[in-house]
Amino acid sequence: MSLSIGERIELTKAWQQATPDGFKIIVHVGHTSYIESAKLAQHAHETNCYDIGCQVPCFYKPSTEKDLVDYCQIIAQATPDLPFYYYHMPSRITPTVTF
Repeated sequence: MSLSIGERIELTKAWQQATPDGFKIIVHVGHTSYIESAKLAQHAHETNCYDIGCQVPCFYKPSTEKDLVDYCQIIAQATPDLPFYYYHMPSRITPTVTF
């Protein structure tokens, strides 16, 4: 997630060139911006990747389950033909406490 969008796209291309036929590439499309995540998901679809995966943003955590579902839904809908995997990491989705 620390690479730029361009670097991540190039990395996907490099994997595609380096893997044998039948190798299934799963692209992690998580980002702090759901818009950028959707762009990465669309690129995965356009380049015939097998599926996409995502984890919740690391800085601005969803505060409710609905927020989490809404975030994932936006990304998954960017490529409705690809399977979508959510990386469940409970430490990443604990609601933020404000004082």
